[in-house]
Parts: sequence; structure tokens; C-alpha cells
Amino acid sequence: MKIHGTAKGGALSHKDFGVAFGGGAVSCELFSQTDGTFDDGNTSGQLGFGLRITSENSAIGSTMISFTLDLKSSNTATSADLTFGVWASGNATSTPTAVFTSDDVDNNTDLTTDFVTYTFSGSRTLAEDDNICCYWGTATGAGVMQQQLKNGSGGLANTAYVKFVGSPDRWHNYGTSHIPNMTALKC
Repeated sequence: MKIHGTAKGGALSHKDFGVAFGGGAVSCELFSQTDGTFDDGNTSGQLGFGLRITSENSAIGSTMISFTLDLKSSNTATSADLTFGVWASGNATSTPTAVFTSDDVDNNTDLTTDFVTYTFSGSRTLAEDDNICCYWGTATGAGVMQQQLKNGSGGLANTAYVKFVGSPDRWHNYGTSHIPNMTALKC
């Protein structure tokens, strides 16, 4: 997953670079976790997956305008609408608090059997326990997969892997050892 955003303010690291927004330049900080294997996102009634921003995460208060996910499907013949965005803490519905869209993917049939990086655009000022996610809303047949972090081998601080499950519907905090393969850009 890659996250792009606008300024919160404060000092930035040696990894800073400028990104133009509305005629001005904003300094942004890049950090990443790219060592991953895949997670089959359609097992045991799972309806979605993604990243939770937990307390003391440096992205809290920053405005995210895009993010990326590495996605594939084990069953591209099965149609399942895909929804992308940010679900605020407590939002256990199929509709994200902030919708993010892509010109390249909105249904499982758009995916391939190989991982492809997709970019999603929208806007959300990130808050504690926000969930940056993909939701497909069907528990059978979609076979959606994403790259994930291997067994807690590092990654972004103050984040957790979440899965959307039912009975009751909720974003379940699955743990820090399954964080999505991602690069994050916060400004």
C-alpha cells in the first residue's frame, strides 16, 4: 500500500522530497515495507482487508489523497464489486467514510492472477483507528489477494492489519504480523 497526502506540519526526515499541490510545493516523507508474501483475502467469511492507523502513528492528522495496493485474484471469473477507501473507527458498514476510486479496478473481474499495483484517489484527514481498506462484500468465490508483510519482519510503526468479518460485522484487528505490503507517503 502507498499513501500520498498533504501537510500536517512539523519537521520531516532526510527522506523528504517536494510534491506540487495547487501551485505550491509540499514536503513529504516516504517510508515503506515491501518484503511480503500474499494473503488470500477471501477465507472464513472475510469480506475485506487493509491497514489500521493506530495510536501515535505519525500519519494521524495528515490528509491522504491517494494510496496503492498490490492486488490479484485466484478467481477472476467471479464478479464481485470492490470498494476502496477509509473506514473511520466504528464504521462497520459496506460504505467507507471516505471513498477512494481508481480508473483501473472496481470489480474482481478487473484483477489478474498476478499482483498488479493499483492507485486509489480521494481525500481523508487520517484519525486514530482509521482503516484504509478494500471491501468486496461477498464471502464466496472472489479470491481477492493482497501482498502482506512476512511474519512481523518490520514495517510501518503504529499500524495493524485488519480484516472485515461478520457476526457481528466489524473491522477485526488481525495483528501487526500481517501488515499489507506498502509504501506510505505522508505530508
